[in-house]
Amino acid sequence: MNDTSINTDHQRIGVIMVHFDNISNTQKSVKSIIDSPLIHHIIIINNSSSAITNAYLVSQNKTKIINSQNNVGYGKAINLGLDQLKDSNITHILIMNNNILLDQISLNNLLLTIDTDLMIVSPVIYDELGSVWFHGGELDKIRYSAGHKTGKIDFLSGACLLTTKFVLNVIGSFSEDYFLYYEDVDFSLRALQKKVALKIVENSKAIHITKKDSTSNKNMNYYLSRNHLLLIKKFAPISTQFIEYFRIPYTIIEHIMNNEIDSVIGIIDYIRGKKGIRNE
Repeated sequence: MNDTSINTDHQRIGVIMVHFDNISNTQKSVKSIIDSPLIHHIIIINNSSSAITNAYLVSQNKTKIINSQNNVGYGKAINLGLDQLKDSNITHILIMNNNILLDQISLNNLLLTIDTDLMIVSPVIYDELGSVWFHGGELDKIRYSAGHKTGKIDFLSGACLLTTKFVLNVIGSFSEDYFLYYEDVDFSLRALQKKVALKIVENSKAIHITKKDSTSNKNMNYYLSRNHLLLIKKFAPISTQFIEYFRIPYTIIEHIMNNEIDSVIGIIDYIRGKKGIRNE
């Protein structure tokens, strides 16, 4: 596929990219898509405490940098980008992590796959060594935990998503309750509730650049434990909610035995009604 397959006068993509710390990855990610005639705007939400001064990113006509002054979380950062694009003339929105590389052919194939206003698509995502990083997401219907699994499309990864601007009007913005982890699962489940199709495009390939995770293990454990329960409360049937709430004392004991104290704190904060960023 190439650009002649697409009417670039009527198909206009706005990109939302959340930046946190690694400016080299952000530059590589922007470079991978910026030359496509389909790309009209690239909104970079800077979740780092210091302003972006990278000469390449600052000088591009298509890029606009929004400095949030601190880490406001993934969901809120995406929503800041959506606010920037809501009054524009774009037809589609591409959400990308700042460590994703997407070539123009793969971008075209994503766009060509969307044959209805009610669809969200994702490429197959590989790591730098060529191994599959994301080729489907599964939601365990017993415990409502989420994980990557090839062939399952219970949810799509927020690392790289293309959808129509219309879909955002139907589903609404990203939830800001989670801060980190499970926002993409929440978004996908709300899409399915509104009869929005989720699809993985087999002939579209993205690369997930390996990076040192700036999220500490203790924070990862905290958010995964708390946000899993937030998701259950919002989407799981009453029977699943009852079982998981009944299991909470046993789950806490398991985490204590494994020295996963931050997971315990996450569960306790859920019980307290705590959402958003963790209080250190």
